[in-house]
Amino acid sequence: MDELISVIIPVYNVRNYLGECLTSVMGQTYPWLEIILVDDGSTDGSGEICEEYARQDGRVKVIHQENAGLSAARNAGLDIAAGENFFFVDSDDLVHVKMIEYLYCALAFHQGDVSICSHLKFKESGEIQNIQEDCLGDSLNKGEGQEIPVQVYTGKECISMFYSQLCVDMVVVWNKLFSRDFFGSVRFPLGRKYEDEFVNYKILYPMKKCIYLPCPLYYYRARENSITQERFNLGALDRLDALAERKDYFRKLGEGELCALAARKYAAVIADAMSQITKFYPEEKELLRRLNREFRQLYWEELVCGRYIKKADKIKYGLFIINRHLYWFLKKIYMEMGKGSEKWI
Repeated sequence: MDELISVIIPVYNVRNYLGECLTSVMGQTYPWLEIILVDDGSTDGSGEICEEYARQDGRVKVIHQENAGLSAARNAGLDIAAGENFFFVDSDDLVHVKMIEYLYCALAFHQGDVSICSHLKFKESGEIQNIQEDCLGDSLNKGEGQEIPVQVYTGKECISMFYSQLCVDMVVVWNKLFSRDFFGSVRFPLGRKYEDEFVNYKILYPMKKCIYLPCPLYYYRARENSITQERFNLGALDRLDALAERKDYFRKLGEGELCALAARKYAAVIADAMSQITKFYPEEKELLRRLNREFRQLYWEELVCGRYIKKADKIKYGLFIINRHLYWFLKKIYMEMGKGSEKWI
């Protein structure tokens, strides 16, 4: 158990959280780490904090660059990473003290291509202090990993779960220990939001064995001013491009079921985006018309005649074409009944 693992941490104006994050990473029970901190032009002193931690621990490397966004920071880390495996951590999050040890042991024992853990969302670090110190109990057998309770999937099965209750665990990159062989030349798209949705399916698709630990080892901080917590803004439309690319990617590969799942998700996100634009940006009439055209084209080309599209979905999205306000009303009722957005899709 001595393979080098590269932990890539993009850093931008997180002075209030960075120390706690780095302490949780540097305190991992798996010691063979290179910790790459990419200071993406921070203006609040975060860059100086990175240097301070580098002086304390020789495993820490610091890159300083002009502000270019999360994707550029991750790419900069990937370009110098020397590890056999990669792990991404967001600089305001926390990780379980044995997270990397568990993920590595599970990956090695099962000879997997990626190992994945569940996550827990929190607002203040005090919320996670009551979590059992070792959430897997004594199941780790002297570091061998053979008794860690896991679920094994193919990459295609993981992608199909992008549309399930396990969506977050599967679609993001920050809870996964990747074999570097599967990253290859894949890089995150510059200047785009929802960067994980642009790349993760390309990495997972060729994988034969994905090891999932259904245990929250990664702790995601839900900040009010974070990208994913903001009120809807037009930058969120990047997600539509990611879903369109995913749909076309699987259509070209002849993966009918994965293409159909992406098409259904694409339709649902267009419908939701139009609802939000109508509410917050009613003046964007040309944008609404464009999205309406895209939805109609998607419906007639991918959904209504799709072999893998259920009849209920054809009716549901056909309703959106006929009366989008009724569609939104029915979805609101469905959500208020506690059904969940995954089941609506």
